[in-house]
Amino acid sequence: MFDIKSLVIAALACGSFAAGKPHYSKQAPDVLLDGIKALGGSDRLKNVSAVTYIGNSVYRTRTLMEAYSMTGVDNMMSPAGSQNISFSYDQPHIKQRIDRFHESGEMFLLARPALDPFKYSLVVQGGEKGYAAVVDGTMNLFVPDSPPQGYIDGLLAAYLIFDAERMSPKLLSTILSNNNYSTSLEDAGMGLKLPAVHDKTLDLTVLFDPDTKLPYIIRSYEDHGVYGNSTQDLVVYNYTTVDGVKFPGRFKIMYNKQHILMDYQVDTVIVNPDLDPKVFDGPQGQDATSYPTRDSSYDFSEIGEWYTNYLWSGAYRGTLANILATTPLPNMPEVWFLNFPDGSGYQQVVVEFEKEVLAIDCPPHQSHLVLQWAKKTLGKSITHVWPSHHHHDHVLGLKDYVAAGAKAVVLDQAREYYSNIPGIQFVTYSADKPITFRDSRNQVTIVHLEGSAHAFDQAYAAITPICPTANSTMAVFEADYWNPHFENADLFVDHTEAAEFLNKLGEDRVAKESLVIPAHGVGTDPLTHLIDLLGLPYPSYSAKDFKYSACPNKI
Repeated sequence: MFDIKSLVIAALACGSFAAGKPHYSKQAPDVLLDGIKALGGSDRLKNVSAVTYIGNSVYRTRTLMEAYSMTGVDNMMSPAGSQNISFSYDQPHIKQRIDRFHESGEMFLLARPALDPFKYSLVVQGGEKGYAAVVDGTMNLFVPDSPPQGYIDGLLAAYLIFDAERMSPKLLSTILSNNNYSTSLEDAGMGLKLPAVHDKTLDLTVLFDPDTKLPYIIRSYEDHGVYGNSTQDLVVYNYTTVDGVKFPGRFKIMYNKQHILMDYQVDTVIVNPDLDPKVFDGPQGQDATSYPTRDSSYDFSEIGEWYTNYLWSGAYRGTLANILATTPLPNMPEVWFLNFPDGSGYQQVVVEFEKEVLAIDCPPHQSHLVLQWAKKTLGKSITHVWPSHHHHDHVLGLKDYVAAGAKAVVLDQAREYYSNIPGIQFVTYSADKPITFRDSRNQVTIVHLEGSAHAFDQAYAAITPICPTANSTMAVFEADYWNPHFENADLFVDHTEAAEFLNKLGEDRVAKESLVIPAHGVGTDPLTHLIDLLGLPYPSYSAKDFKYSACPNKI
């Protein structure tokens, strides 16, 4: 494993400091040239061949993707940590190395019940045959002691190269060299307009402090699957001067001008450290799958948030040819379980009613296959889609269903959250009034899990025959409360969240012998397994006792 302390000592010992005289020749009024001059001038920047940022005090990250709230960032991935970031400019393309350590936030209990910390080294290089590779430690969320992953797929490599350019101390010099930029005034938030330069080659926009002329925000524009047109800003400030060149001391990632997702303090800046060039190299055996590539189906907003949440595993690999479509619930042949063995492990349910077709949950990319399957197998379109909760691994496919004409079934208080999805139409339920889809054969009732510790809008879906008897099958679809098909699932389950789920089922008189359909997994698991695991009492309800039965005889 790498040793952050050793790297710091070596860099400090070997670091040399450039002594070039500042020289600047302004050819035309230009905020870019003003910015270069404010940083120290082009000659001094040319003398910078490498930079290392040492940050031992603050490295904190939060998640929008897995936030409890629908309006903020209340879930920490890294409550405390450190990272060193090095750049080398001995090639025309960007070269970066990140040595990162951080504690695990509570959200990672799902995958790391001991909350093992993250510790890894990542190297990034641009160019046609560029790459990103984990060369020490691991980013594997579920196996904290696994060997380094080596080369990362080309989609994530392209994002990490882009991110390295964004953070590069010589970004302005790169923009000037590209000679493909325009100037404008950009909205920095709070109604403030700042002078800016947009580089069309990098697709990055730099906003400048009008007083100091220094870079203040490095912005990328994204097309987020839920929020729509969005901004991701790297906010840089607290500059320090080393050998006549200014470097930021504080870095923050801010999303849509309001959500701080990353906060990083640089304690020491080392200019031209005598680093072994091999520290930027990837392992032996690179192949073309690791070359940076772009795909219009994968916006950087998606790749970036899945990467920072340690959930990225490459492009979706599921295929319609390998779908497992089954109807395992007795006497309910209209209830289909859809699984994709070559996909990402997300199980969905589609229920065919006489007038409607309801898709349960909506993970990204798999949505296209479910829509095709419904057309091919049922001869019908999906008319309604219900996201189990707003976490992005369960909702980024929503836009595809909406584009195909389906209505979104959401908690009434969640409408605003999804309102930027083009063409969206809502069917809502509330905390005290569930929604039921039914026909002469079956019913599906969606019930809000008010007070959930997992997500504000968390809900479950209860599936029964329209008029169940004491012996009828009852099934409950849930997401993230319990993943019985995970390895060591009984150890990984969060008993607090699972108990909330179980208590709500008890309040609603859900059958004790119900089958639980987990979003992560295949098939079902008995509710009695969860009851035994939690050691909690549970009444012997049957399907006919369900509080929200739509049987005409009970209404």
